Amino acid sequence: MTQTIQKEPTTKYSLLECASIIKPGLEWIGLINKNGRLVNSVSSNSFKIPPKDKQEMWLMSIALIHSMQKDFDKEFGPTNYFMTQRRDLKFIAIPANDCNTFLAVTKNNVEHEDVVRGIEQILQCSGYFLGYEIGRKNPIEHL
Repeated sequence: MTQTIQKEPTTKYSLLECASIIKPGLEWIGLINKNGRLVNSVSSNSFKIPPKDKQEMWLMSIALIHSMQKDFDKEFGPTNYFMTQRRDLKFIAIPANDCNTFLAVTKNNVEHEDVVRGIEQILQCSGYFLGYEIGRKNPIEHL
């Protein structure tokens, strides 16, 4: 199945969804498939993702970490999120269904657990992200 990368939302539904997702301090959010390809994303005007050659490596590394963490689900339970902090940004990866991963980039002053909760609500309620079906997910117990 071929997936189209959309840099900007193309439907009214997507535009409304974008407005509900992007909050102050949330610079970029994207959905990455299990192969490390960007399915869809939305961003503030200030955040620039890496150039094409580095973008591929960056997104594949997120998908690989998610895949490797799944190997330990039986022993430790499923991964709720993993985060990297660089300079003034947080990179928060939240596993979704079907081995997809949300990646949210925020300013350091943004409470990362609020971002995780917001994405979990998208997964629980709609099962869609910018028009792409991701299915519903059970709620995270501790958040």
